[in-house]
Amino acid sequence: KINPNSRDALQAIEELELGVRMLKIESIQFEALIAEVNEQWVLAKKHYEAILKIDANIKDASESLNTVNKRISLAADLILYTANTENLSDDDRLRKAKETLNEANAIKKKGPVLVKQIENLANIISIASVPINILILSDEMTNITLYKVGQLGVFRDKEMTLRPGIYKAVGTRNGFRDVSLRFKVLPDQNDQSFRIECKERV
Repeated sequence: KINPNSRDALQAIEELELGVRMLKIESIQFEALIAEVNEQWVLAKKHYEAILKIDANIKDASESLNTVNKRISLAADLILYTANTENLSDDDRLRKAKETLNEANAIKKKGPVLVKQIENLANIISIASVPINILILSDEMTNITLYKVGQLGVFRDKEMTLRPGIYKAVGTRNGFRDVSLRFKVLPDQNDQSFRIECKERV
């Protein structure tokens, strides 16, 4: 205030502001590292974004944010495939689940949460990959199509092997109303049977 144009004073203020900013960044970075160690990826993302808001040119924070975003995406995929095991009867989803498992296994430093997620998904994929013997029953007059498998035709009974999961069968017959059957193939159970036939005249 005494000498507003003092270069020494202005330089000292700049240095002080820089010091305060660096101290704040270091504090946030420490919190971000703690969040990473605890596998709290969303919280870590919040911290790194706060650092870059203070200074967008900090390369380490930018790289860490990219890593954290990948971990958030991976965690979401692990939860998705673990929570929707019945959908792994679909070849494409099973393939993506295996790719997610490989991606998770490739991470060098695994925390206890990730280790448990990998273990759960590996077990689920193992179960979902083993076909189960089932029996589909009909009336020798209903033409049956099984989604994700193909045309089964007309028959009284047909033995099949299907991976565990949810399936949908559709039956058609001239002069009768079409029918559909949504059924679930359970793992480790080979005596499952399902009946589909058109009974209602039109």
